[in-house]
Amino acid sequence: MEKTVAFTGPRPEKLPYSDAEALELLGELLERQIAKLINRGYTRFFSGMSRGIDLIAADRALRLRDKGHALTLWAVLPCPEQSSGWKPADQREHARILASCDGQVTVCDSFVPGCFGRRNGHMVDRADLLFAVYDGKSGGGTEDTIERALRKGIPIMLIDPVSLGVTELVKDLG
Repeated sequence: MEKTVAFTGPRPEKLPYSDAEALELLGELLERQIAKLINRGYTRFFSGMSRGIDLIAADRALRLRDKGHALTLWAVLPCPEQSSGWKPADQREHARILASCDGQVTVCDSFVPGCFGRRNGHMVDRADLLFAVYDGKSGGGTEDTIERALRKGIPIMLIDPVSLGVTELVKDLG
């Protein structure tokens, strides 16, 4: 049986930095942590495909897959038009990653209030571990997704975007 990881984290404007060098350091840390999870037997990864951590983590998972790591990446979209209001560069990145995914699930047929929360619930309901980038204060969908995972007793690998520290909220990740 495949062990599944769901990614969650803030949009880029909620991160404490926006410069390319800091984002690259964060991406490298995400890649190392994803590799560790693969070594622990987690092989299926879900991305909610939003700008920010969802796409950064998905890109890093794809890099590992391209290096020969055995994993599958699934896009879990809230609605088909998720990226329609984004800047063209962000839309292209979304399309590139989506085209490289091994599978895709769209939770709602069109945008409706709450579709992002439904997407997050879909991922948590199917995850064996939540991989979260969270500063403890940004609120929003990331916080809601973490709370859902905690209620379900799902282990969480938590990365602080400020210190880049990694915490396991439930110690047994094996």
